[in-house]
Amino acid sequence: MKKFILTIAVFAAINNVKAQVGQGSLGDLAAFKPAAQISANIMAGPWSPGLSTTNLATLYPNTVNTKVGDLQHYNTSAFGINAQFGYFFGYARHFGLGGGLMYMRHQGNFYIQDFHVEYESTDSRGEVFRQIVGSGAITEKITASNFSIPIVGKYQTYFTDQIGFNLDAGLLLNVQMQNSYETNATFDYEAIYKYDIIGDNNVKAVYDNSNTPSSTSWLITKNSYTKRNPKGNVNAYFEEQRQKGYNVGSGIKPDMPSGKKPYKSGAIGFLVQPSVNYEIRKDLMLNVGGYYMMQLFSNEQTDQKLTDAVGTYAGLLSSVKSSRSSSYGISAGVKYYLRFKKEELNR
Repeated sequence: MKKFILTIAVFAAINNVKAQVGQGSLGDLAAFKPAAQISANIMAGPWSPGLSTTNLATLYPNTVNTKVGDLQHYNTSAFGINAQFGYFFGYARHFGLGGGLMYMRHQGNFYIQDFHVEYESTDSRGEVFRQIVGSGAITEKITASNFSIPIVGKYQTYFTDQIGFNLDAGLLLNVQMQNSYETNATFDYEAIYKYDIIGDNNVKAVYDNSNTPSSTSWLITKNSYTKRNPKGNVNAYFEEQRQKGYNVGSGIKPDMPSGKKPYKSGAIGFLVQPSVNYEIRKDLMLNVGGYYMMQLFSNEQTDQKLTDAVGTYAGLLSSVKSSRSSSYGISAGVKYYLRFKKEELNR
């Protein structure tokens, strides 16, 4: 909103300068420019993902002793290309409409400080047990690729026959939003089995949902093993248990440490892009200015666990419900006026 107010202030200042110089000498300069134009600009600046998230722990059933950090980000940036065709109406040719295609590439690092969940699960033999999954800080490098169609209103005015001002403002219709991630995550998978005797000496596995496991439970955990075997190889022990069918492991990296997480397409946003133009040769203008854009996105799938079976991984964006993605920065490019023979004869 501050950028939009600043744009309006710049626009007002420009009109004030025009009034001081004299409307009669400057007011009709835009009328000497052709009605049609094509333009291409590069844009670069910081990116604010504006994420609305759900706690990853809520995706697991019957949890106890959970500790999951909030999703945060740093070193975010945006870079893009905006190509448009525009047409100005009337004799003065101050106002027009434009449309085209815009590509934006957003990058940044996303992380959670802690991840620890304990929840009810079922193993490959159909036995109920308490699964424990833990990790330290988890970081992902996110790259978001976004194709949109800008539909904008255009304003132009000229101070001299070489220097002018342009303002584009309007809607962005998103046609594709694809997020790619790479992670450094490693996880510990541990298990707790509790057995009850039911009926005539029938032993059945049950879920132990107490904060402190029962003294009779079987613990396949690092702490339990190292207490019994101070000099033992915990990784070898976990590997042995996993070969027996138990979902345990120590320092496990995801089988697929990179992947994609698409957002729903069809999102709507808006773009404001003011610029100062300088004619470097007839009908070819150099544009330098700024931009502000915002788009709303929603996640296609929000019910994926970050990880459950050893080696699986769904990505930190599994916790994202929606994104209010915004970016602002500088823009630079060129604008070329299209002349037609009929138009030249009428001017």
